[in-house]
Amino acid sequence: MEVSAEPGAVSHLWYGPVATDIQASRETRAIGSVQNIVERLKAGDFSATADLAASLLAPLDEESRLLGIRVFVAVTTHDGLNDPRWLNFLDHLNDTEALTFGGVADETLSY
Repeated sequence: MEVSAEPGAVSHLWYGPVATDIQASRETRAIGSVQNIVERLKAGDFSATADLAASLLAPLDEESRLLGIRVFVAVTTHDGLNDPRWLNFLDHLNDTEALTFGGVADETLSY
């Protein structure tokens, strides 16, 4: 399944192309990993947003955590931001992660 990006969209920079076989993609990644959740979101499964917020509480390497933060900000809704359980990961951010969240937070608030 090929999805073309809208002009000016930059999602491919962070998230990569949509996998042609989502099931194969799920089998090759650990369940609950940030990359698996990103694949689910790219396929249109926005119920994965809650899983993404929960996965950001787990120990992750810095690259996965930064990707998770950027994706979370891009896909969360105002209702998600009002749910304190979805924002628990903010208590455990290091300086780089906090700057990443702050730097992309305007993308959420602009919708």
